[in-house]
Parts: sequence; C-alpha cells; structure tokens
Amino acid sequence: MSLGVQEVVLIGHSYGGVKVVYYQAQRQDPRVVGLVLASPGPIDLLRLREPDLMEEAQRLVAEERGSELLPPQSDGQPRSSAQTYLDRTTAVIDVFGAEISNPAIAQVSCPVLAFYGTREDQALAAAALERIRRQVAGGRVETRMIEGAVHSYLRTESAVASAIAEWMDTALAARESNTPASPRVASDRSPVADTKSREAADA
Repeated sequence: MSLGVQEVVLIGHSYGGVKVVYYQAQRQDPRVVGLVLASPGPIDLLRLREPDLMEEAQRLVAEERGSELLPPQSDGQPRSSAQTYLDRTTAVIDVFGAEISNPAIAQVSCPVLAFYGTREDQALAAAALERIRRQVAGGRVETRMIEGAVHSYLRTESAVASAIAEWMDTALAARESNTPASPRVASDRSPVADTKSREAADA
C-alpha cells in the first residue's frame, strides 16, 4: 500500500458492509486480515423488493415521473423517489445468500465481526446474524448486539470502538497463532451484548 501498511481491517456500515464483503470475495486481497460489518444490509432481498412498490415505481418511471415519492415502505424505511427505489433494488448485490447458494460471504476466509444495535429491528438483526454465522468460511465469525445503539450508532460510538478493538485483540491474535478464538458469553448488562458464537450455533 502507498502508506506502507501491510495489513488492514476493512470496516463497512450498512450497505458499506455489503461492499467490503463483495470486495474481499472478489479480490481475495492478502492485505485484508479482517472484516467488520456494522449493521450490514440489505440481507433479506425479498423484504427490500416490495411487489406493490416495485410496480408503482416502474409505472412512475415509465411515465417520466421518477422523481415523485413512493408511499412509505412496510419496514419503516424513509420514503424514496420512484427512480431511487428502482435503482436501489436492482443494483443491490446478494452477498449474504438470500437468493443464491454460493454467496460472496462464503468466499471470505479472513475473520469477520458483525453486529447490529439493540434499537434496530431485532427480528431482522437476529436473522441477519444467523445467516452470516452459517455462511462465513471456517466459522471465523463473531456476532454482537451493541446495547442501546440505533442504525447510525449515534451516541454509542465508544461501545462500537471497544467492540472492534476487543475483537481485533482476540480474533486477529488467534489468527496469527492459528488457534480459534474462545467463544464469548452473552451478556445483556454490559455496554456490548454478545450474541451466540458460530461454534455454539453449530453445537
């Protein structure tokens, strides 16, 4: 790298999580020693593509009214224009295996940390983290819930930084010694609440 750095951890938030997974799956960049996925998404593409909204968006764009706002999405996402909705739903990459059998996440061999905030959609977060645990190659994944955090992680930045630093100290150290990191114990009382590890999920 131009800065002289030989090893990096790529961190992606929201759709940025999709991008870093896609990058590493495609490039297999040896300089990338870990991925951090903060509220990665979208995970469930069927949920993203609501048939009624898709039909309405296509109609408006065909009538050259693509700048008009669509009705609210069922999951509470902000309203978007018809053109933006179509662009977003057609350009999204299925890196987590919602619709394909060999997704990009399954081709990532470096350690992965994935987390959501406890003030996000809990059902969606739990399903997303379970899917990631199942797909990551070799089970080199840790998943967490950040206590009190919303999607933007506003005002919980310290908890996020602590979670990432702790993961780097354990997962990346284990990588260097070729030994698996110890499973973590779930705790709802600490600022960072861990979910079950991949090893526990496979037991």
